[in-house]
Amino acid sequence: MSYHNPLHASVTNNASYALTNANPRSAYCRIPVPHIPFQPASKWKSSVGRVSVGTTTFDFAGHPGLGVKIREVASRGAHGVAAMMAGAHDPVLANTGLRSIQFAITWPGYPHVEWLRSIEIVTPSGHITRSQLAALISQQYMRFIENISSSQFAQWRIGHPGLGLEHLVLMSVTNVLDDVWQATIAIERS
Repeated sequence: MSYHNPLHASVTNNASYALTNANPRSAYCRIPVPHIPFQPASKWKSSVGRVSVGTTTFDFAGHPGLGVKIREVASRGAHGVAAMMAGAHDPVLANTGLRSIQFAITWPGYPHVEWLRSIEIVTPSGHITRSQLAALISQQYMRFIENISSSQFAQWRIGHPGLGLEHLVLMSVTNVLDDVWQATIAIERS
């Protein structure tokens, strides 16, 4: 019986299992996406002052500093990835005093795209967890990829034949302006 997993490439019987158990730092090359600070196109009217809090990081358990694959988080959801994520159940952004944040995506080669969406960070049961925030950010990147047109900037081109969701790694999220937050993303190449 054969099982096809759409998230991972098929492994032949001749393939080595060693790569799965290899040190993740040596198995893949992660290239940081150049950070382009969010700059609103229109006159920005903030309802809050600058929110100064630390960066929230995302890592799989046992692999600090390597981030989480966006495709993995998007496909599994917050509950599915919680068992694999370090600090998955930690409440995040609770010290901001905010009920929602504005999440911005800026991408090299797409200066004409202003992607700014609201993310609720307080639920009836309290502040969202690290795994819930990772899932919400992953959904934003899925929508971003679905809604943008191609770019002439080949290295960072999104969509076929460029970068897909399977290449994006969520490293962290940081407050960049008032109640606006941006993710630090890396590109994973094998």
